[in-house]
Amino acid sequence: RLATLAAMLGCAIVVSLLRVDGVSGALQPQISWRFSPTAEDSLEATADAQPTNTGGTANLPPALTASDWPGFRGANRDGIVRGVTFDTDWASNPPKELWRIPIGLGWSSFTIIGDYLFTQEQRGEAEVVACYEAATGEEVWRNQVAARFNDPMGSGPRGTPEYHEGNLYTQGATGIVMCLDAATGETKWSRNVMEDTEAPLPTWGFSSSPLVADGKVIVYTGGPNNQAVVAYEAATGDIAWVSGGGSHGYSSGQLTQIDGVTQVLMSSNYGIQSLALDSGKLLWENEWNFESRPRVVQPMVIDEGKIIGGTGLGVGARLIEVTHGEGGWSVNEEWTTRRFRPYFNDIVLYDGFIYGYDGNRLGCINAETGETAWRGPNTGGQVLLVQDMGVLVVLTEDGDLALVKADPAAHTEIARVSALSSKTWNHPVIAYGKLFIRNDQEAICFELPMNE
Repeated sequence: RLATLAAMLGCAIVVSLLRVDGVSGALQPQISWRFSPTAEDSLEATADAQPTNTGGTANLPPALTASDWPGFRGANRDGIVRGVTFDTDWASNPPKELWRIPIGLGWSSFTIIGDYLFTQEQRGEAEVVACYEAATGEEVWRNQVAARFNDPMGSGPRGTPEYHEGNLYTQGATGIVMCLDAATGETKWSRNVMEDTEAPLPTWGFSSSPLVADGKVIVYTGGPNNQAVVAYEAATGDIAWVSGGGSHGYSSGQLTQIDGVTQVLMSSNYGIQSLALDSGKLLWENEWNFESRPRVVQPMVIDEGKIIGGTGLGVGARLIEVTHGEGGWSVNEEWTTRRFRPYFNDIVLYDGFIYGYDGNRLGCINAETGETAWRGPNTGGQVLLVQDMGVLVVLTEDGDLALVKADPAAHTEIARVSALSSKTWNHPVIAYGKLFIRNDQEAICFELPMNE
């Protein structure tokens, strides 16, 4: 009895010394010692030692180039890098780490314009939009508002800033949408989607990265009574229109054109809806309602009128074909599969095949048929396609960087290096010959090795 009591007491003491820091993509708890510093403790302790110039000015270029990365998943929101090649023999010629800095909580990715990068993060009780020098990691300016979203899966903002004609457009996890002067960080206007659309705070926070098109800033909110999507006037912040259904969604708007009609695709728990860019009018929809399953990944346009949507947690993926004729819009379901279930890990298209994560397992499927080509390792993470090389840059959930051939014949890993040491869900970015990665603790810039 004494031995049993001692064992029970010992277990209780050990449990009392443990802290749950969050969960993995597979919903497994992540445990650390209670007396070890949290990511926020470490950031606060090292902040004073970091070179900062908060309140500075970014000398931005007058126009975008093909090397810029103006927002979430690039200019086309497809996760594809074009016009770039580099040496893949990382065993003998690995990427060179140029800088590594502590960073605030959050799952935002990077926007890269000229010599500067922008991201969103949580610092204490403030949601922050920050500008850094791309060459050094030195902070240029910081814009912050009193807001905080706490989530056991990972606190902080989720959206990625969108750059457009000298301005940054952002949405925080609590629903604050802002227009900032990209050079100085000065706030030009600010709105709250909870007030504007009666939207409740989503379970995992507002996650939509603003889409800027035709003078409008468009985000998903999940508001009731056809107020699930709101478009603001980019210049003033005035509401241009509200529209759309679904009660929750963690995806971002996808711009496309079908039969000459420019439209915005929005994915939510309801399914995929297409809204007219100028008015928000519902053009067509494909209902695939899963009230309890969050939809996160971008709708993928694989050809004009052919669109793939997906949902994790056992649901699957679907290809629809949309046509437009004298009788109006028509939507046909080409295939649906439960063998490929992208959750919050976005997918890419290369040469007729889709690459991405089926849950936490890297995989490849045929875009035309939905048939599985191969399933790779169970690593979780995000995928970036380097189109000119036919290579995937994979940033795993554990923080490793891997190169994988975009080849439907088999999963072939070309190279792997360790980079970050904690949970990593943020999308990697390549711009100006550099690779930028981050998670909720650190940000790193690598110089990619060039081919000789």
